[in-house]
Amino acid sequence: MSKILNKFVALSLMTSAIFVSCSNETEKVVDSTPKTVGLTLNLPKMSQTKQLGPQTLQNQKVTVSGPVIVKALSTEGGAVLNTYTLDASKFFGNDGTPITMPLEVNGTATYMTFEGNIDNETKTGDVNTRQGDATSSSVRVTGGAAIVNAVCNIPVTPEMARVEVYGSVGTNFKNITGFTINGIYLNNVKDQRNSPALNKTTNTTDPSWTAAYKVDGKKSNLYTVFASPVTEIASVSSVKQADGYNFFPQDYAIAGLKALAETKEDAAKYSPHIIINVNYTPKNGTEIKNKWLNVVALKNESSYFSSFNNGAIYQLDLSSLTSIMDHINPPVTDEPDPNAISVTVSVTVADWLIVPVQPEV
Repeated sequence: MSKILNKFVALSLMTSAIFVSCSNETEKVVDSTPKTVGLTLNLPKMSQTKQLGPQTLQNQKVTVSGPVIVKALSTEGGAVLNTYTLDASKFFGNDGTPITMPLEVNGTATYMTFEGNIDNETKTGDVNTRQGDATSSSVRVTGGAAIVNAVCNIPVTPEMARVEVYGSVGTNFKNITGFTINGIYLNNVKDQRNSPALNKTTNTTDPSWTAAYKVDGKKSNLYTVFASPVTEIASVSSVKQADGYNFFPQDYAIAGLKALAETKEDAAKYSPHIIINVNYTPKNGTEIKNKWLNVVALKNESSYFSSFNNGAIYQLDLSSLTSIMDHINPPVTDEPDPNAISVTVSVTVADWLIVPVQPEV
């Protein structure tokens, strides 16, 4: 009997030890006492131009105005613990110098995010509404960073990528006397921020084209028609101009590819298309009007781009088209952006990167 009692007592003590052990493991105290974090926003060096405007230069900054949203998170991508709607002026001095602003956040927060030029009734995720003139506040800017030693420095970047066409077509031709430009169109881009596919419109007589490139159309801010044919994007009061458009980032994945393109045909599937309506005159011939030069692939000096990233500007110099057009039969088409004759160009990239591009036909 005493043996059985001893075993029962021993078993009871072991069970108690297990419960004590489990209790100790689950009673870890998490300190959620509010803490103060010094938050600093580092503005991007960037600008935006809706169609014709000053060519983007280094060190230009976007204007961030109105309300901004700051969130404190448990971890990057984790639960939102605090949300603040503040005026942008609280983060910047009169000269634009960043100001470190103290914010009281949940003690368990390890990460913070920022959104400026936020979406509202007039600024949506539509590509058209994200166009603006130089240093515009039209483009939504975002950022995020970890809290380290009660300090959080958030680099702020635009959500858009950008194409700019600038310069002159030149005069040194052998097979034609020259060419002029009637208009420039940006094609093969997303209509909306979260669009699962690119929107490529073609054929000027097709409703998909005529409904897009018009006032209030889906691509109403993605084209320029010049009042008369031009050979350059002319300076205004000694300020270099460019024809520029913002678009949402896109890469090879949206075209179903597994890696960056090695051929022009693959690159054309995910590259923005710069479509140029031209007139040209063969040597000893008459002027041929309203043909289309289709720049469907952009590359640097050695390869096609694998992606078109937010905060980057891809700049196309019109002089790079001279050698492409200088043929007895230039690579132009009767309708815009067909799945036939097309070119590739090299571009440069800048911060708002400026990216020079090389054209390819």
